[in-house]
Amino acid sequence: MGQPRRRFTPEFKQDAVDLCRRSGKSECPVARELGIPQPTLNRWMRQVAGAAQGSNSFLATEELKVLRREVEQLRMERDILKSHLRGSVNDGDVDRHPRRIANSTPQ
Repeated sequence: MGQPRRRFTPEFKQDAVDLCRRSGKSECPVARELGIPQPTLNRWMRQVAGAAQGSNSFLATEELKVLRREVEQLRMERDILKSHLRGSVNDGDVDRHPRRIANSTPQ
């Protein structure tokens, strides 16, 4: 079996692209110095080139993924609560007009 696939943080990807741009070297020597495959660094360079100018694309992409997962989780929770509430209303368990007891003190 081969080696497990390596994962790189968005910060590492951004630093690798910045290093390649600042050093003036081509992707090949920079990739070799960092110990990553050249096609991987090439892909990161293309991703940054396709992103909006001045944006920190890898961090923004990672944050977007996290936020989308959170939204999906919240939607599922909402749907579960809606279906539970709907079932409770149909069963007559929920009082639609709860009585408010204001300043009631036993005498």
